[in-house]
Amino acid sequence: MKISEIDFATHWTPGSMFLPPLKVGTVQPFGVRERGEALLELELPKEKKTFRFIVEIKSSSTPLTVRTAISMILDCVSQAALRNNDIRYPMIAVPYLSPANLAELEDREVSGIDLCGNGIVIIPERLLIIRSGQENQYRESRSLVNPYSGKSALVGRMLLEKPEWESLNVLVESINAGGGEISVPQVSKALDTLCEELIVFKKQRSIKLVERIRLLDNLSKNYKKTKPDFCLALRLEPKTEWPQRLKKAGVRWTVSGESSAKRYSSLVESGPLRIYVSDIKKALDCLGGREEPVRNFADLDLCQTGDPCVFFDSKPDDSGMVWSSVLQTYLELMDGDARQRDAALLLREQLSRV
Repeated sequence: MKISEIDFATHWTPGSMFLPPLKVGTVQPFGVRERGEALLELELPKEKKTFRFIVEIKSSSTPLTVRTAISMILDCVSQAALRNNDIRYPMIAVPYLSPANLAELEDREVSGIDLCGNGIVIIPERLLIIRSGQENQYRESRSLVNPYSGKSALVGRMLLEKPEWESLNVLVESINAGGGEISVPQVSKALDTLCEELIVFKKQRSIKLVERIRLLDNLSKNYKKTKPDFCLALRLEPKTEWPQRLKKAGVRWTVSGESSAKRYSSLVESGPLRIYVSDIKKALDCLGGREEPVRNFADLDLCQTGDPCVFFDSKPDDSGMVWSSVLQTYLELMDGDARQRDAALLLREQLSRV
């Protein structure tokens, strides 16, 4: 459902319930004469005293919109008090107020109401009413489908690696240098959404990550394991130096995050190493060996994929082994069983530090 700022007026009719037990007294739209959108008067049953609010109405509910509305209405109330020498309390109105929004409003002593049944009314030293738990009926379309999955997630991954960037172009170049294969518009749209959610801050050309933990958790919640095009369990000849052979084959390859766990934690997985390759035919031509019908008896589990996220930021060690990054390992383990998730939590502590 879409909502316009004008639509709010139809929900505030004199005598109607606002947040129980409060009822609407009068509503006076400001139009273009003053900042803010409306002067709203609320009443308590069996009391003559009314409470007057200046309401800033927004048709969007993004964290950035909510925070901007709070700043605007606090400034507006301050100016109104100086001009009219009366008491008017600050309030914002948006389509949906999340629990985090309500907590911020309470902390700033600003009232708020949405169209889903959530809200908070604050009269300092007199009244506090909070209603929450209603689902969002006004979900907004983003500048992209999801900035935490697919290629768009590479933006967040690179910001976790390096939180500050001097420009968009430098960020794009670095992502592509790490194997990201992403365009400037894709990165720009991802950044716009991350800015709307107050995870990233942009000033002129510079870009800065300000909510590291929230970004890490959002990437984990939205992560979906790669579905390989084809997998083959391979038994190698004894003493085969397969990392060097894969390097000579000219294919992109990396040890999967799940199999890389032993490099970053005490978790040791049974079975063969899972290896992601960009071209399994080239890899097999170079490696030799034979297909192993029993996977646990194989040396390698080769999986072909073109997903750039799998290879992104993988780094070779001194022996030539190309390991998944700590972040990729964390994401794969968090999507695994209880034992793997326990190991992932230790990696989360490492990734949480700047």
